Amino acid sequence: MKYETHDVVRERLLSEHPAIREEYERLRPRYEVIAKLISARHELNLTQAQLAERMGPTQNTISRLESGESNPRLDTLVRAAHALGRDLTIEFVESGSGSNP
Repeated sequence: MKYETHDVVRERLLSEHPAIREEYERLRPRYEVIAKLISARHELNLTQAQLAERMGPTQNTISRLESGESNPRLDTLVRAAHALGRDLTIEFVESGSGSNP
């Protein structure tokens, strides 16, 4: 039995279901931030508890942040970036969708 990869399944679902694609695109920035946070933490070989010590909140707070269970404030993301030796940069770019919010 041949199994499809995650990427193949995702692309198929997104192409076949416009509502799923719309929600996926709406959530993309949130999950990109989460992925970058986790990647930076892993690059420094830090546990969630160690990152929490550097930032101030609890390990549980970091876990919720990384799992997408919380909606962090901008200052929380800035503290996380600094705790990871990074700067936080936010850009507004044209969406290319041609629609206005």
